[in-house]
Amino acid sequence: AAAAPAPPAPAHGKPGAASLEEILAGGRAALARGDAFMAQSMANRGLELDPVSSEAYRLLGDSYAARGEKTLAEANWKQSLRLNEQNEATLVSLGEFYVAEKSWTPALDHLKRAAALNPANGQRLVLLARGARGAGDLETARRVYAAAAEVLPTDVSLLTELGAVLVASRDLDAAVAPLMKAAGLAPDNPRVRANLAAVLRAKGQAREAEREYREALRADAKHVPALCGLGALLLGEGKLQEAGDLFAAAVAADPRQLDAVLGLARARRLSRDLAGAAAALEGLRDLPDAAVLNEAGAVAYEQGHYEDARVLFESAASRDASLPEPKANAAKAKAAAEFLKAVGATPPGI
Repeated sequence: AAAAPAPPAPAHGKPGAASLEEILAGGRAALARGDAFMAQSMANRGLELDPVSSEAYRLLGDSYAARGEKTLAEANWKQSLRLNEQNEATLVSLGEFYVAEKSWTPALDHLKRAAALNPANGQRLVLLARGARGAGDLETARRVYAAAAEVLPTDVSLLTELGAVLVASRDLDAAVAPLMKAAGLAPDNPRVRANLAAVLRAKGQAREAEREYREALRADAKHVPALCGLGALLLGEGKLQEAGDLFAAAVAADPRQLDAVLGLARARRLSRDLAGAAAALEGLRDLPDAAVLNEAGAVAYEQGHYEDARVLFESAASRDASLPEPKANAAKAKAAAEFLKAVGATPPGI
């Protein structure tokens, strides 16, 4: 009988020797169990078999990174990309390396390329954007969020965050587009509609803002930001009754929400319900908040309690010297109190 044919030799090396893929898999396993030196040795063995292996250089870069040798890790990852510009894993490794180094521009470049190869890497761009935003680098955050939105165009949370960064960058015009897109994707999301409304209101588009606030409340009648936002808009238009009702609903939903309580107090004060305004503020009088103290002073002043008003206004001014109103109000209340004392009059309402 004829002899059986010999098995084919591996693509690299001697018959029976491990293949490049097997060597690199062994290196990955070593790295996974924390043996970076063994992983490095396996990567070098792989390069002996194939000196232009992008994956071998990636493993070598990962091994150096595990040992804390950043310069050598970066150099080997770059060599991996020179040999294969579409090595997704290497792009991710370099991108995350630059994120850790807070080198936002190269991090964005590599992660954007990785996301182009695999949209799942778009979430890495989101993390980069959040990192830049957290570091106070709004310009980089804006660029990265925009890049992430290109990869993940239907991610409502991402579009909302992009809008928030644009607002923080004082670019209200640019903020409208992603927020409108988010509202289109999630029309029943009250947070999305209220965010869009707030930007429209800041741009002076009152009717459009009112429509969005009402859509938010249609989705959730107890959504506090929408209640406060619409209440403030209507308060500015002199629609005191509806504004007061909205603020009252907001206070019922969250009794410690400052904007809600202040709005309710102002609506009642402007409606001449001074007792109701004072009652709204009663639980917050001890808070070290300048706006609360100033509003409490305004209520006391209109009740004719000028000395109490002066004390409250001065306390507000000491809490926040950047606010001009408390200081001017304190002077006004002091003058009124001194006038009453001089003429021996009884303050109104007493």
